[in-house]
Amino acid sequence: MSSPRLMPTKRLLFAAVACGLLLVVLEGVLHALCVVSGPIDRVLAESPSAPIPICLVDPVLGQRPNPAYPSHDTRGYRNKEAREHATVVALGDSQTYGMGVSMDEAWPRQYETLGGDSTYSIAFGGFGPTQGLALTPLALSLRPGVVVYGLYAGNDLFDCFSMVHLRGQLPELGTADPAVAAAIADAERSAPIHAQIDGLFAGGHTGVRGVLARHSKLYGVVRAVKRAVLNPFEDPWTRAQHLAQASGGREEAVEIGRFRTVLTSTYRLCGLNLDDVRIAEGHRVCLEALRRIEQQVTAAGARFVVALIPTKELVFEAIIAHQGVPVSEDFTRLVACEREMWQRTRRFLGEHSIEWVDCLVPLRGCLDEGRQPYPENADGHPNAAGQQAIAAAVAAALEGR
Repeated sequence: MSSPRLMPTKRLLFAAVACGLLLVVLEGVLHALCVVSGPIDRVLAESPSAPIPICLVDPVLGQRPNPAYPSHDTRGYRNKEAREHATVVALGDSQTYGMGVSMDEAWPRQYETLGGDSTYSIAFGGFGPTQGLALTPLALSLRPGVVVYGLYAGNDLFDCFSMVHLRGQLPELGTADPAVAAAIADAERSAPIHAQIDGLFAGGHTGVRGVLARHSKLYGVVRAVKRAVLNPFEDPWTRAQHLAQASGGREEAVEIGRFRTVLTSTYRLCGLNLDDVRIAEGHRVCLEALRRIEQQVTAAGARFVVALIPTKELVFEAIIAHQGVPVSEDFTRLVACEREMWQRTRRFLGEHSIEWVDCLVPLRGCLDEGRQPYPENADGHPNAAGQQAIAAAVAAALEGR
């Protein structure tokens, strides 16, 4: 006969096992519902997605914009129509696509208004200069007078490395130096850079909480309820601060006088650390891709210009330093790496007689004028004011051609 003292323990153990089984069953049911119901899956997702996917898988580009997505033309790009001719064609990534702003607020469309030239955007998130090289024939099929490439410091180096060395596209752009190739292989074996970038880009939580956030649908139910109940009543800046605090140091909320935003220095540093052989190789590939784009564009009788688009962190750095706002060590390292990257980039472009326009000064000019060129949250894409600054810089560079 069991001791009376053990009975409560057995009952508690039984209850715990029963609760655990119930949670497993509920988790399974929710996963099944997400498989058969797109709306439920979107509601419970870590980041709610749109009913129509914004991109499709592409064997060369990795992904391409979906023609069925709102504001995309029949080619899939973000234009009012799939033009057969355009005076100016813009190539680039999400900074040029205009993530976070309307199509009319993205810099290619704002340039069209400023410059009066018909403009066509062939840009999408995740496109680096290697994708730009693959898309140059499409750009030239529109018989442009000018092709502008929006080169973004934040992730174009990684995107170039990824396309050539991780996905095996455009292998002719890969390094011919056996020592560099061996160093890249060693670095990938010890700490795959794609996993590092993806982990930092996901933001959110780490550890057990991070696993639950990414994979548990029960956790998704709690998250969805929180979104529905708390978000509508929470001040956007307060929410941005809370998310930064919960990021485990990957994000830092800063207030600089009248301006406030969230910096993502740790994530950006991972894609700009030239001491990492893979990022240094990505930079080399990036520059070589730009050189080959320029050759094709000029051979077609058009003009090629590279718009140098900095990170949000570098744009804010001047007023952060002026105000003496405390920042992380990663922020300081990021700024140093980005300055070095731009110095090498400008030197390369000059050596190959490739035109460029620096967008850092006009973006910082927004701050000087009291206008914030980026959102208050962790989004690193320029807002409408920032996009206007880029458009004005491009217009000034192309004026009088």
